Amino acid sequence: MPAFFTIKIASDLSELRQSHARKVLNIEKEIFDAEHDTMYALVSVEREGISNDPIVQAAPIIYNIILESLILGSVPISALPLGILVLASVLFTFAIVYTYYKRSKLRGD
Repeated sequence: MPAFFTIKIASDLSELRQSHARKVLNIEKEIFDAEHDTMYALVSVEREGISNDPIVQAAPIIYNIILESLILGSVPISALPLGILVLASVLFTFAIVYTYYKRSKLRGD
């Protein structure tokens, strides 16, 4: 069911009542800098669709919030192993192609 999410970020609980909300879609990622040791987030959600099934309409909306450290300002740490694997694969491919090219050049092909 489509839903509208709003996130409010603050360093103090009293700021949550005054701060402006950030509107987030399901596929968006927001990056927040932690200015203090403790940060608070208020997440609210409103249904945007209408369902023919009353059970679906009454069911709670479940969502996940993932907090992750970033490298270089925007790359999640969990993506680091994949990036290393891709880089190693590209380097390995270039090494194989270069070796094949050198051998064919020596044979005079």
